[in-house]
Amino acid sequence: APFAGVVADRVDRKKLLIGSRAAVGVVAACLSVAVLSGAGTPGVLTLFGFCIGTLFAFMAPAQQAATANAVPLADLSSAISVESAGSNISRIAGPALAAPILVAWGAGWSFAVYAASNVLMLLALAPVHLKSHIDRHEPGNGWHRWKEGLRHARDRPPAVAALVTMSVFSVFGAAHVVLLPV
Repeated sequence: APFAGVVADRVDRKKLLIGSRAAVGVVAACLSVAVLSGAGTPGVLTLFGFCIGTLFAFMAPAQQAATANAVPLADLSSAISVESAGSNISRIAGPALAAPILVAWGAGWSFAVYAASNVLMLLALAPVHLKSHIDRHEPGNGWHRWKEGLRHARDRPPAVAALVTMSVFSVFGAAHVVLLPV
């Protein structure tokens, strides 16, 4: 994810959002087919989980930065609040909507519905205009920028604590979202 943040700062964010969201939809559709066909072994599911997790790692920083690129500075505080509320609502509503599908039709169809929902998200994203935030004249390559970000955080102890907390949560705590429908 830290490297993905550097990428989100160096490429067109809308293209990154569209590409990663489309890829999540394709992976979810393939996952649906694998589960429905009975090929959803633990190894296959782990591979799909890795793919979707990696795509989300690239999508998250671009999505968060897109909020700042999509609204005027005067509206930024409100936009961040609305984006945060929407994100938290989706963490509750997604599993709540998935539970009846899981019970009625099983996991394969739940993944199929999720794949289809990505098409709707792409349609909603298509008309969004983002101001470019790419500064091609920034010194250093992506690796250099990533190291500078770590150095910046190291010099600010509260940032280190926040990064460690988020790292631990992303590895061990995020699984609760997956388990809510069950």
